[in-house]
Amino acid sequence: METKQLIKQHISEKLSENPYVAPISNRLVELGLSDYRQYIVDKHNLVFYKINEDRKEVVLLAAMDSRQSIQKLLYELTLLV
Repeated sequence: METKQLIKQHISEKLSENPYVAPISNRLVELGLSDYRQYIVDKHNLVFYKINEDRKEVVLLAAMDSRQSIQKLLYELTLLV
């Protein structure tokens, strides 16, 4: 299965069942983002998301290879906005 499809499948199956399954991300807390969770999809892939309580939805911040630098990824994301 393609990595993108695997990530989508995990998000829709696992996080829709229980969005609180993943812990708050220590990597993002260190960067001042304290409300995002880190869900490990497989050996090399993870996603960062938060829960919008009002709308009862999962808000995806990023999907990344765990070997990447989170600081670099977030910087690149800000350039796209």
